[in-house]
Amino acid sequence: MTAAVSAITGKITDPRDVIKGPLSFTLPEKFVIDDSMILPPSDRPSKVIVERAPILNLPGKRGAEESLRTKVVLKVGDNITTDDIMPQGPRSCFKV
Repeated sequence: MTAAVSAITGKITDPRDVIKGPLSFTLPEKFVIDDSMILPPSDRPSKVIVERAPILNLPGKRGAEESLRTKVVLKVGDNITTDDIMPQGPRSCFKV
């Protein structure tokens, strides 16, 4: 709801400041359905040709190394979420 109201007002807006009372709506008599981009199956599937882009060999592509030596910047236990690593919220980045 906040996203919809904010899109209408053009700035982040609390819906309670805009919408007073219960919401109500009516369904349209008919929904517009545009399925012009959907291709029906072929009557002769054996005659269908699927065209694909060429496979690109990107420069510098190589297999994984057998070992890796680097500095560890964070070591955590099991069952860690991204919020444990970097909590969300306005004050989480600047704890003193």
